[in-house]
Amino acid sequence: MPEIPPEFERYQRQIALGNFGVKSQKNLQSSSLAIIGAGGVGSAALPLLAGSGIGKIKIIDCDRVSLANLHRQTIYSEKEIGLSKADAAKERLSKLNSSANIDIFDIKITDAGALKKILKNTDICIDATDSFKTRFIVSDACKSLQIPEIYASAQGYVSQNILFCKNFYLRDFMEDENFPDEEAQYLPIFPPAAHLSGIWAAATAIKYLAKIEDFKAGFFKSYNFSSDKFSSLEF
Repeated sequence: MPEIPPEFERYQRQIALGNFGVKSQKNLQSSSLAIIGAGGVGSAALPLLAGSGIGKIKIIDCDRVSLANLHRQTIYSEKEIGLSKADAAKERLSKLNSSANIDIFDIKITDAGALKKILKNTDICIDATDSFKTRFIVSDACKSLQIPEIYASAQGYVSQNILFCKNFYLRDFMEDENFPDEEAQYLPIFPPAAHLSGIWAAATAIKYLAKIEDFKAGFFKSYNFSSDKFSSLEF
């Protein structure tokens, strides 16, 4: 194993990976990521992102921790019910990796202009929201800034990831038909489906930021836990 700088000791098992090394770890350290939504999908992605050594992580979420969501939002505890998810997530992740630089934005996403100010100087964005209204706003902001976007979603037993960048974003994938702002808290969800979406998103983001894998615009993958079927395609 090559010599590892003292500040990278915690990442030695990651650095030892083929095609990774100290150079890729330095790439992570100098990168910035935004994740919008710290719910079930975010609960799986965030510990992996913070643990990997990404230089800056921006968490955007205006919701509060609730009992009915703890079955899948596993970075929170019963003692945190009623607290800001963004605040609680930052506290949890800071305990996981004290060197993690985490900025939180406890705001509701209502327009692309305001979001663009937050996303400025961000290398990649994970959309882990649960509303199509918000998803279009996020994707519009990413397209305007030309930020690669990982769309990570889950509903019922199904996990999904779609990769957007360059000239291919959400509006190129589906039409905005004025989707209603769904009452997502009442939709059924299988916890592993939410977590798989988050794990996929984290893996893609880490590989992209470490510069060990190219970002494939238009790549879609899905897994159905009910039928035990995986599917993928490229648009």
